[in-house]
Amino acid sequence: MLKGIDISRHNRNLKDPKDLNSLDFVIMKASEGATYRDSSLMFYNSVLDDNKLKGFYHFGRPDNGNSAKSEASNFVSSILKYDNDHSILALDLEDKALSVPCLDDWALEFAKYVYSATGKKIMIYCSLSEVYRFKKCAEFDCGLWVAKWSHLKPTKKQIKPFEVFAIWQDSNKYKFSGQLVDHDLFNGTREQFLKYSEVKL
Repeated sequence: MLKGIDISRHNRNLKDPKDLNSLDFVIMKASEGATYRDSSLMFYNSVLDDNKLKGFYHFGRPDNGNSAKSEASNFVSSILKYDNDHSILALDLEDKALSVPCLDDWALEFAKYVYSATGKKIMIYCSLSEVYRFKKCAEFDCGLWVAKWSHLKPTKKQIKPFEVFAIWQDSNKYKFSGQLVDHDLFNGTREQFLKYSEVKL
């Protein structure tokens, strides 16, 4: 598996940001809700090698009453300058967002908007216990980025309705460049990572 981390402004004080280039991939927070843009996006993107495998994620806040379209629009506009053929896109649904009924419908509308704007199918990030809620997203061919903080990788039975997981977040306490960060494992090769980042329109 390829090794990487996901980061946001909370990780701005890495000892040496160029350490990011020692990883196989880096996933950066781009936006949250309908208006927020992560202040470190430009900073982190500027220190990464051009050919570095990377990703951008949006922290969903449907619990605020925001439409999926408004949040997807915020996400797409926040990454336009940075998205390229080496980057995957993801929607992070956790915390209060999980209290929203019909969350799969909201996530699917988000995914369809991003697909129409970028040509890319997004990944859904959620904890292992919430995966079952995203059947429509799985049918739309979204990838799965699953959080399970354990040394035991998720089983095929645990990730239904998805066939496979693309990324497994196995720890939120990985020491990297002087900080504790989220650690991720990509379930495949560099070539397979690039498949997830392809424009499919």
